[in-house]
Amino acid sequence: MNDRFGDVMLNNLRARGCNLAGVEACLSLDTQISRFVQCGWTGARSWDMCQIYDSLPMSERHRIEKIEMLDEGELLIQLFQHYCITVAWNGELFQDIEITVEKRLSTLMID
Repeated sequence: MNDRFGDVMLNNLRARGCNLAGVEACLSLDTQISRFVQCGWTGARSWDMCQIYDSLPMSERHRIEKIEMLDEGELLIQLFQHYCITVAWNGELFQDIEITVEKRLSTLMID
């Protein structure tokens, strides 16, 4: 959230009367994890949507990238950097949870 894209996104929400409550706890993946741990969870892991997207099979990424509304790859990457999935757990069952990320840059292959 600490960049120009995040500022524009928050300003657009505020202009529509939608203040994002708790945005201070959502500034980064680390603050997301801290939020859960401070609330008593044993642990947490967080991935931004670029990491999630990169973990998808190449065939699925190609299929997604052919959708017409995704014609601007850089904007999609900026959007993905501002959303995440966080998993929190109690106990030890999920402490080793990971996503499988192929080793590649977050570049979109839009035709």
